Amino acid sequence: MILRGLNLGIYLRYVRLWLFVAILPAIIAGAFAYQQTKKEHPIYTASGVLYVQQPAAASNGPVADIGTSVQLAQTYSQMITQPRVAVAADRILNRTYYGYHVEKHDLRSTLSNVQLQTPLISLSVTDTNPQRAALAVNVVGRVFIAQIKQLNDSRFASDLSNLNAQLNNTQTQINQLTTQIANTPVGTDTSALQSSLTTYQSAKQQLLTSIQNLKLTADETSSSVSMYTRATPPTSPTGPHPLSTAALWAFLALAAGTALLYGYEYVNDLPSSPDEIGELVGAPVLGAISRFGGLRRRASLISGASPNSPMAEEYRLVRTNLQFTGIDSPARAIVVTSPLPRDGKTTTASNLAEVFAQGGMAVTLVDADLRRPSMHRIFGVPMDEGLTNLLVADHLNGHKPHPVDQVNLSVLASGPLPPNPSDLLGTMRMREIVTQLRTDADMVLLDSPPVLAASDATILATMSDGVVLVVDPRRTRRRDIRATREAIEAVGGRILGVVINRLSGRTKLYYHYAYYPSSYRPPKSLAPRNKESGTGTPAGR
Repeated sequence: MILRGLNLGIYLRYVRLWLFVAILPAIIAGAFAYQQTKKEHPIYTASGVLYVQQPAAASNGPVADIGTSVQLAQTYSQMITQPRVAVAADRILNRTYYGYHVEKHDLRSTLSNVQLQTPLISLSVTDTNPQRAALAVNVVGRVFIAQIKQLNDSRFASDLSNLNAQLNNTQTQINQLTTQIANTPVGTDTSALQSSLTTYQSAKQQLLTSIQNLKLTADETSSSVSMYTRATPPTSPTGPHPLSTAALWAFLALAAGTALLYGYEYVNDLPSSPDEIGELVGAPVLGAISRFGGLRRRASLISGASPNSPMAEEYRLVRTNLQFTGIDSPARAIVVTSPLPRDGKTTTASNLAEVFAQGGMAVTLVDADLRRPSMHRIFGVPMDEGLTNLLVADHLNGHKPHPVDQVNLSVLASGPLPPNPSDLLGTMRMREIVTQLRTDADMVLLDSPPVLAASDATILATMSDGVVLVVDPRRTRRRDIRATREAIEAVGGRILGVVINRLSGRTKLYYHYAYYPSSYRPPKSLAPRNKESGTGTPAGR
């Protein structure tokens, strides 16, 4: 019989976590972003298209011309957004809009998305003023076109200047020779002057031809940029988008909350639910025990001292569930242990022994914790004769497990503490003792050290019918539960179930019966069974 009704509580817990850590912050962030975006001015984006062309005379045919133009367009798309262009455009735009800086208004240029293999450059400017945005696009386009033309012209300026200087010198020489021939007296031989004049005139003609060819070459080899589509003032804004912005902020807040939850779960390795503990142990949850609120530390036997309390009823529920774990072959020798010290395994073992005895079964409770025994203090039995005496001798001086106040319950104390507990518990003598105790009683409960603290529990698991694991969800981590399960299963032990100990707050509402008033508290005057030796167990046992 496994506890029912856990899933709804687990789901509600996760719903609350998601609500307060992720969903609610996402709603707040989205609402805040929406309101802030609504207050912003509308944004307009004006766009224009530039066309880049490389003359065919500079390439190897029309196909190569298109490829060169596309390559130039890629280069020009980077050049047009440089500060040099923006500064020149600002000087023109400041005549109409004083203090305007185009580079602050999201000046962008990209290759045309219509056809990437065409020499088209898309130029756009974003502004709160649609007319200003369109003007900025057109001014930047004109400035860039002028700068490209200037760059093309500068390539041949030096050669053209040299040819013009030579042409001027040649023309000067021609003028001088012409004047000199005109002033020569009649009858004088001017054949030498005529020959020089003819030479300079021929040189002049060659210079004129060179200048003409240079200008033609410049025209044929210079790339051209033109405004293919002028920008017009946009009629509808491109932003802001309150809904999109709100959705983005909400998503970011949701992602941050989710990351926070997962990060917390990763850092905090404590199990988050009883179902998860059952899955980690690989066995059913036999029950959950509430924290003993209002009790003194010595009042560990709540099932006997206050049998009508919710905690006593919880131990009886564990007893019932444990009896149903093996109907065909019921467990009669059970090891009660925990992953780590101070998980409450000794308190659980003693109370389970009492509720089994209250149910009419003959129960023997064995203190097999030969390192930190406690049963002698809880039940007020002598410690000087117990399990270790039986392990080293064939008898216990005629004594059997010590009967206590609870009817049907006997307690076998630990006896003197040995230096080698694991060696003693692993002997055939210990196996014989467990077999004999099982014969003499209906139920044998063995309180053993924590699994991860010593190997005693795993040794006893091989001699018993199964193990009941006690887990404190406030301090027992997932990795400790896994390691405990692996250690028990490695020796062939069987985990009958897990008892979740010390639940507090709202969690215990999953397990309490409705007819128990939530304000119930056991009386503070609970007395130990033996005031001289004390009945309570140290905190954390």
